[in-house]
Amino acid sequence: MRSFALCAVAACFTCSATPAAMNDSDNGATAGQGGDGSSDDEDANVAKDAAAAPDTGAQSQDGSTRPSENAGGWWKPEWKFRALVEVSPPQNASLADFPLLVRVPKAKFGSKLREDAADMRFVSEQGNLLAAEREDSSKDFLFWVKAPEIPAHGSVLKLWMYFGNPEATVASREAQAQTWDATFAGVWHLFGPQDSSAQKADATTVTGTYSDSKIGRGLQLDADKQQQFSLPEKMRVLSGVASTTVSSWIKLTDARGNMGLLAIGQDRRKDGNTGHPALELVVGWGPRGGAIKSRAIPNTELGQYDSEAVANEAMDVDVGEWTHVAVVSDLAARVAKFYRNGVLTDTLKDVKYGAPAFDSDLVAESSSIGSNANGCCYYFHGAIDEVRLQTRARSDAWIKAEYAFSADPTLVKLGDAEALP
Repeated sequence: MRSFALCAVAACFTCSATPAAMNDSDNGATAGQGGDGSSDDEDANVAKDAAAAPDTGAQSQDGSTRPSENAGGWWKPEWKFRALVEVSPPQNASLADFPLLVRVPKAKFGSKLREDAADMRFVSEQGNLLAAEREDSSKDFLFWVKAPEIPAHGSVLKLWMYFGNPEATVASREAQAQTWDATFAGVWHLFGPQDSSAQKADATTVTGTYSDSKIGRGLQLDADKQQQFSLPEKMRVLSGVASTTVSSWIKLTDARGNMGLLAIGQDRRKDGNTGHPALELVVGWGPRGGAIKSRAIPNTELGQYDSEAVANEAMDVDVGEWTHVAVVSDLAARVAKFYRNGVLTDTLKDVKYGAPAFDSDLVAESSSIGSNANGCCYYFHGAIDEVRLQTRARSDAWIKAEYAFSADPTLVKLGDAEALP
């Protein structure tokens, strides 16, 4: 099977909140609106502490399990059913405010589930409503749930999924965006043009096609037709940022030259060039059989090639296979880290980024998924899913968890339906 190498050109985005120096485990749980648009204060009267997994109890007439006396308080009586969600973390450190993928098979709960899934809510063991976003899928219901804390490997996290409310409405876009904390400068599920982060950097032009993908639906691009996913002009998502994390699932159709995955451009630099990215991820063959490149152009005083680093080894990406790729670029620490399927494959130190952070007024004149920044070349040939841009350096544990929860459905298990007592 022929393989490609992953090349990363690292740069910066403008974001209103840039706590780049935080650890993944140090920001704790955050208050805010829940999945139904209600505030945490509104739900302050729910049960304070749900007990451990309830026993089987008695069967109701509709076949669901009645919760036993030690099942803990019911969240809200308007929701007639609930199911226990048990999470087995794969990573070796706890993670705060992690967007957890929960798959809900449509056949598991039958007629108890609404066809539009508008009534599904996720609640912590302590009874707190959690922000959640539903992703489009032709198969299972897919939800990204903001877990206040994912414990380290060896522990089990328990949540509740409530459903069965015919009067519930779909959460607003703003409420669903709270699933992704302020360091997410872009979350493109690629089942449509929407950016699910608070930045709302929706695509302006999409020439590819949406189809069943690694997670729900994704974007299929044909390089021969010069297809791409164009992002808004004059994006300010990297301004003042000192570190970035870019990740995605990719599946190459065949082996060919350089192919752009994500490119964020910036304004005119001292060398007079425009369209060259401040941040870029490229898949392709190089003159030595492939290489991982990390380049940052944090301000207009630097030319296109003023700083560049090449990894010691190529990161192979198999043609025809889904591969999760991630690149962490820490300008302040002058470190670049590369990951394949959740595993750290290479670390570059003393990278000559040229500056410890991006300019505070950096503007991305043009940006794209599936080509270079100005959309003229480097067209991607294959499928892309779940492109994420974060304005902080994520940890090894975070990258491993992001990959594992997406790749292995058995890490998140759904119990049977329980009916309101």
